[in-house]
Amino acid sequence: MQTMNSENLPDDANGDALRRVFSDGSDPSQPMDIDFHIAVPDAQACELVAAAAKEHGYDTKVVEDEEDGSWTCWCTIRMLATYEGIAESEDLLGTLSQPHGGYLDGWGTYGNAEDV
Repeated sequence: MQTMNSENLPDDANGDALRRVFSDGSDPSQPMDIDFHIAVPDAQACELVAAAAKEHGYDTKVVEDEEDGSWTCWCTIRMLATYEGIAESEDLLGTLSQPHGGYLDGWGTYGNAEDV
């Protein structure tokens, strides 16, 4: 798998986010923890999405927002931060969450600048 440098990333939300990660000193040739956020309607759906994501190698965390009562399943995986890898994870997690009323609500990373 070829990693992309920041100059040849597409001009879209994922490309922009990856450019920010790399501009902060992260090394695109080294893996980093990436958190994908799945919005779900309730606690039961959140647990079901978490179980499905674990089967695909994600570490998961079920989180309730105390202010508004919304539920989010955080799905974290250590991977190379490539445009294609992010898109594949988004597709997989979207597919896993859809039967439970969930949807992908973004992703983020602290990068790997601390490790480099």
